[in-house]
Amino acid sequence: MFTLRKYHHPDFERLKDAPDARFEPAPADGVAPDNFHAMSIFPEYMKVNGEWLLAEESRMDCVAVLEKGKILVKEFRLLKKGEMVLVGRTENGEEGIYMHAEGFQEEKRWRRTSPSAATAAARRPIRRITMSCTSFCAMSATTEKSYG
Repeated sequence: MFTLRKYHHPDFERLKDAPDARFEPAPADGVAPDNFHAMSIFPEYMKVNGEWLLAEESRMDCVAVLEKGKILVKEFRLLKKGEMVLVGRTENGEEGIYMHAEGFQEEKRWRRTSPSAATAAARRPIRRITMSCTSFCAMSATTEKSYG
């Protein structure tokens, strides 16, 4: 039977000097401000008025919105003009944003990992394959000929 591991909250004592996260208003419905923070699948905390708040849910490629003292996670299409959207690109606390990738690991293991090491591990570069339209179209035409 599957048993979910116990969740361990981060040690915020290490992040006591982190600034508050910054939020900027959405400039239009469905539009996030420049430098918006894209959420991940991991638990993410934002420092608001000196207190670390956990986002209500984890949802990749969405944005965090500060509403009535809570961090809500919204799809871009659901953003409304004026909603306060989290901005910042780092997740190690230096901008008041902390992604806790080790929350479900054994406690003794994640306590040794620094916030910057966690961010680096989660943000390793992904190799991208780039193909021009001409190459793709030629490949598609060849594939169609091969398979009828």
